Amino acid sequence: LQSLYNYGARKVMVNPLGLIGCTPNAIALYGKNKTICVGDMNNAAQRFNEGLESLLDQLNTNLTDAKFITTGPSALASLYTGNLCFKFTIKGCCKVNNVGQCIPDKAPSKNRNTHLFWDSFHPTEAANIIGALIAY
Repeated sequence: LQSLYNYGARKVMVNPLGLIGCTPNAIALYGKNKTICVGDMNNAAQRFNEGLESLLDQLNTNLTDAKFITTGPSALASLYTGNLCFKFTIKGCCKVNNVGQCIPDKAPSKNRNTHLFWDSFHPTEAANIIGALIAY
């Protein structure tokens, strides 16, 4: 972030970590008791995001001609908790291989706009559009 500032950036939006415990991979590997997300992973992401906010506050204090912001994780949480007007599934929209990525030559779901994830890790275009709208 300091390098961006040194190159002339004065308005910077930094994405926080998302709810990494809610990815299809995390749920498949570490989910228990039929919970929708892995709480320990999300707690770790929350601690990181708190540090990120603190860092941005320091940058804003020290670099008064710049503005560093974050959307905050709670804004993106609405994608997972269903607070939006849309119905999404957390399950990826393609069949995945043993490392959680889409299997080449396998057709993905025809209704990809209702999926938050393309594979076990990567958000779909629909999720990215909503995230961008929340950030904007």
